[in-house]
Amino acid sequence: MKKVIYILLLIMSIGAMHYFSSQNGSTSKSQSNAVVEIIDEIRDKVTLKDEKLIKIKDTVMSELKKYSKSMIVRKAAHFSMYAIIGGISMLVIYSFSKQVFLSACLSFTFSVLFAVFDERSQIAIDGRNGNLTDVFIDGSGALLSICILSILFITTKGIKHVFRREEW
Repeated sequence: MKKVIYILLLIMSIGAMHYFSSQNGSTSKSQSNAVVEIIDEIRDKVTLKDEKLIKIKDTVMSELKKYSKSMIVRKAAHFSMYAIIGGISMLVIYSFSKQVFLSACLSFTFSVLFAVFDERSQIAIDGRNGNLTDVFIDGSGALLSICILSILFITTKGIKHVFRREEW
């Protein structure tokens, strides 16, 4: 049953990524701007009292002012969606193979290939363009979730579990 759930989650996450990627430039921009407005509303309601946190916040904000808020939201969305895709694809492959290393390699390869396909397909959409930087951001998101899951699997099952198939 777990395998079916993992596969359905993977299909849904890939479908969601494809849905967002297939929208034209103006629709995508308006969605990003809506998220920016929500973040701004939340940020305005949060007040920091710790001087260290205020200093860190000011440093981060001064660095981020170089970029548009919409672009930061888009890049964070890419990273997050591919972290989800990478993690779920690792769960799918691991549920069949029971090998951490194999699952990590295959799920990372799958995630990056899907990112390349996704960026390539955006070229054909009005107001969108494919971007190699996004492939690196996507791959980084996938790699993060794959590494976290690999560490969890190794620490719970032991180091011998990395290259060998688990015996039932």
